[in-house]
Amino acid sequence: MIQISDVTKSFGGNKAVDGATFDVEPNKVNLLIGANGSGKTTIINMISGLLHPDSGSITDEGADITHYTPDRIYHRGIMRTFQTPRLFAELSVMENMLMAAKIDESFRHALLPSKWSAAQREARKKATEILESLGMGELGGSLAYNLSGGQIKLLELAKGLMARPRTILLDEPIAGIAPALAHKIFKTIRGLAASMTFLIVEHRLDIALGYSDRVIVLDDGRVIAVDAPDHVLSNEKVVESYL
Repeated sequence: MIQISDVTKSFGGNKAVDGATFDVEPNKVNLLIGANGSGKTTIINMISGLLHPDSGSITDEGADITHYTPDRIYHRGIMRTFQTPRLFAELSVMENMLMAAKIDESFRHALLPSKWSAAQREARKKATEILESLGMGELGGSLAYNLSGGQIKLLELAKGLMARPRTILLDEPIAGIAPALAHKIFKTIRGLAASMTFLIVEHRLDIALGYSDRVIVLDDGRVIAVDAPDHVLSNEKVVESYL
């Protein structure tokens, strides 16, 4: 379980996150919401090691990861996507997937071509399974720049799954895409939550709330509610500040 404890982060004297405390419950869809500028992405960036808190702590499975680098966070099984997907536009969908795979490129493997080839075959098999599960099985050979906006979002999620994470942090996974595909993405997330943990920043509550187990609400950098979706919708503080 990831635990955020009294975390504060300021930029130029302005507190983006102000004493935030909450748990990211394992094997659940945890939804992090709030108005623009409420600190959501800053929290995601601190969990993933892109930023470090000014004070407070972040732990994962009891280990203090507050000042870990992104690489150390990644190798603990915590992976994130970005609001603007980071793809290799000139590469195929399959090549993008393989770039995201955890393949050991050590000198030892370079001296053992057969072991390296086996790792590549396993990665390609895993990539094919993930793409097929997301309805993208026929797009493996397509160049990434030819994908639609929704397909790009799916590929970003698929790349994240290649790392076999325990926890995945998603920053607006359905922003700007059609409702039908948005529901498909969240249905996929819902199914995956049986074996991994999700913390998701998302503004489209009409879709996201229906697939979430619990909701963390931020207002001006402070956590004002942590509850089940139906309870959050009736919380007076949440209604006044956000909904």
